[in-house]
Amino acid sequence: MHTYDDDCEFTLENLWNDMDHYYLIHWVDWILATFVIRDPYILHFWHIFDEIIELSAQHRLHHFRECWWDHIITDILLSNIPAIILGLWLMKKLGIRRYDWLGREGKTSVWDWEVFKCHRRFGSIFFQQTVLTIHFLNGFFIMNAF
Repeated sequence: MHTYDDDCEFTLENLWNDMDHYYLIHWVDWILATFVIRDPYILHFWHIFDEIIELSAQHRLHHFRECWWDHIITDILLSNIPAIILGLWLMKKLGIRRYDWLGREGKTSVWDWEVFKCHRRFGSIFFQQTVLTIHFLNGFFIMNAF
């Protein structure tokens, strides 16, 4: 079984070899996630949080074992962020409305955001992130069990 920590030397050859079907899946996943979540702040938090989860669970799941540059360069910079930006651009072109889950519109400071003033909004975002994280991990743990 191929793992992404076989050769952690940062070379263009190793970077190119890691551009497999999982790279394409990252793109498709984050474009579709953009259409579901529709909030760039939540999306960027979520994709960074997913990488932190991968780092913390790599001792249990072989699929999460990656080199440092694979997490940062391949996953975050070359697939997640561009896919989110492309998804947001597609939403704009298709006339799909963005959401403001955090209550940022018209606010001048982070501390004025509605998420910090309303316990229901904070709780719903916390619940949303919990469900998304369970969904993310569920696919990998089920695949590992089979």
